[in-house]
Amino acid sequence: MKKDAQNNINNENYEKNIGYEIGKTSSFIRVAVMKHLKDAGITDITHEQFGILFILSQQDGLYQRQIAILLSKDRPNISRMLDILETKGYIIREKHPENKRISKVYITEKGKDKVELLIPFRDSFKEKLCKNISQEEMDICFSVLARIRENLSDSCNLQI
Repeated sequence: MKKDAQNNINNENYEKNIGYEIGKTSSFIRVAVMKHLKDAGITDITHEQFGILFILSQQDGLYQRQIAILLSKDRPNISRMLDILETKGYIIREKHPENKRISKVYITEKGKDKVELLIPFRDSFKEKLCKNISQEEMDICFSVLARIRENLSDSCNLQI
């Protein structure tokens, strides 16, 4: 009986649900990125941590809150990732002189070296991700995803 139930799974309710498809795609991307990092021998950083380093390599000296906004992550999550990156020597945090609860985050030379090492990986992964998808299709995808985020923005109260 149990086997019959497994064989008769009906995906119709999920296949045409945009939230389900976005979540499923996000999971595929996350797993594929981690596998590619591991295959490349890069095991000391996650793709989310790389995101922080990449942002800082483009605009150094951001506040934690600014990083959280750029990555759409909550403060506790960003703080945890920054703790790890700081322990590894990829970033440093400097407390605000008047408010010790606020820190600016700076990338170190070691962090810049890590970004340089990972940029070719990022570019090749992006190429794989976008294979057989036209620029026009990508533009439509970005536009639709932006509208979905906009539609949901009033009900998303991230602790940023």
